Amino acid sequence: MHTVLLRFVALYALMYGAFGVSSPFLLAFFEGRGLTPEQLGALFGAGTAIRLVSGPACGRFADLTQALRGVLAACALLAAAVAAGLLAVADVPALFAISFLHAAALAPITTLADALALRASVPRTGNAGFEYGWVRGTGSGAFILGTLLSGQVVGVWGLGSILVLHATQLAIAAGLALLVPAPGPVETMGAPATTEGVVGLLRLADFRRVMLIATLVLAAMPCTTPSPSFAGERPGSAPPPSVCSGRSRSPPRSWSCSSSGLHS
Repeated sequence: MHTVLLRFVALYALMYGAFGVSSPFLLAFFEGRGLTPEQLGALFGAGTAIRLVSGPACGRFADLTQALRGVLAACALLAAAVAAGLLAVADVPALFAISFLHAAALAPITTLADALALRASVPRTGNAGFEYGWVRGTGSGAFILGTLLSGQVVGVWGLGSILVLHATQLAIAAGLALLVPAPGPVETMGAPATTEGVVGLLRLADFRRVMLIATLVLAAMPCTTPSPSFAGERPGSAPPPSVCSGRSRSPPRSWSCSSSGLHS
């Protein structure tokens, strides 16, 4: 079980490290490709909508095929390849198309990893289990470390380097996903979800409150993330308008939307 725990720790470190290095500078990367504030808003907004569809769809497919590890590995590898592909394009339509595919591939990664880790952590006969908190805490720490180191990397190698690091970590994570324990057929195959069950869930007042709070928190996160994209402006120059909050009153720091907060 010690080996199993280490495999999950490594998997989460790579996944969330990949998210951490890309989140702070992804907006600046797209701005460097010439996207306007309106196009950035459409890009990230549509990407979020795609995740809402892709995440549950891939999760359901993984359950039906009893292939959680395989779907996780495929999504991580696809996200890595697509992220690398962003370096090779510059026109807006291609950036939109590749970014949407990237969002769709990333969406189910964390939920599939959580499903595998939680099932493996439960003590059973001949299996002592482990604390899921160690695994998830490692992911959070890797995200923070990746965010801190990304600035140093960008300062030396430029914005394109974050996509190289992001893709590299996801590609290695795809291989590790195949090494963690697979849940048994009985654990994976559950009763089909019914419309009545979903409606019944939505009727619960506590569930609706939690959904409202989560929506407000996640909606607020992009508009409170500092954007590094205007760091090169001349001191004393007027700050450019921000995507979310308009013109900043305290130059040279400005605030705008980013893609962070989606996987952490």
